[in-house]
Amino acid sequence: MHRGTAELRPGRDADVVKAHEAGVEGDVRELLVPVLHGRRTRAHRGVDAWRTPLPPWAMRLARALRVLRRARGDASLDVAWADDGLTCRLTAVRPPP
Repeated sequence: MHRGTAELRPGRDADVVKAHEAGVEGDVRELLVPVLHGRRTRAHRGVDAWRTPLPPWAMRLARALRVLRRARGDASLDVAWADDGLTCRLTAVRPPP
């Protein structure tokens, strides 16, 4: 249903995510997804001034990125991801160009 990229950079409070909705050509949504620290933190609000509620796919993505950070440490990474409406999968992980 959604796919896109995420930029993980050390020292930031949020990851820059670009998302494309399936079936919608040219529609790119940029979103700041909070970096989750620890097991008890939740990704239900954005880091913007209004603390806008995140869509379900962004919540799943934030949890997947938390697992990636545990595995790879605090490294700069570019991540490709896809979400089918139930599960978010990381499809590629690489260092930034």
